[in-house]
Amino acid sequence: MRLIRIFLDPCGVFAELQHASWVPAFVACLTVSMVANLVLVNAIGVDTLLRGAGAKKLSPNHLTPELVGVYAARSLMMIIGVLTISVVLWIVLRIFRQPLLDGNSVKYLVALTICSYAAYAREVLRLIITFVVVLWHHILKVPLTSGQAIQINIAAFLRGPVSRPLFILARSLDVLMLGFLGLITVGLWKVVPNLPIHRAASVTVVTWLIYLGLSLFWGR
Repeated sequence: MRLIRIFLDPCGVFAELQHASWVPAFVACLTVSMVANLVLVNAIGVDTLLRGAGAKKLSPNHLTPELVGVYAARSLMMIIGVLTISVVLWIVLRIFRQPLLDGNSVKYLVALTICSYAAYAREVLRLIITFVVVLWHHILKVPLTSGQAIQINIAAFLRGPVSRPLFILARSLDVLMLGFLGLITVGLWKVVPNLPIHRAASVTVVTWLIYLGLSLFWGR
């Protein structure tokens, strides 16, 4: 099964994705992300998160926009990110298809499939990290008070008030994001005919820089 083999033999999995569906990895990615968020929210507590966001205390038995946001916002943003990166990747491949792909084109669904499998692997590792941190806090009997307690990016070292663009930039320097980009590189190398891995890496870096620029523009 590709969803398991992606951790054991990513090159072999990506080599099979030319005509594979993007749906299984996309759905699995969303599901794993929501499970990770559910684990974190239940460990912290809904009321604690709502108070941190400046919202009034709400009963978790009543479905409200605030409660839906607590449980689903991160997963929704993750899916938007995957879709955005896949579109940017596809556009970059189309713009540079003559020098990079010898004039051949790559379908958008192929780019989406690559990004979906890479994002799925990233979210599984994020779920494992979340579970370990929550379990560690439970063993030590130290309550989690914020989702910021689980950070594996440069934003964890920021202190005091910082500008939103700086926070977005620091948050993008994520260990799991680097792994995500590495898998996209491998995917391009294996899926796109005659594309050397160094050129695949160049395409991935350009895609990430454009995506980062869009994030900074959106977060101004």
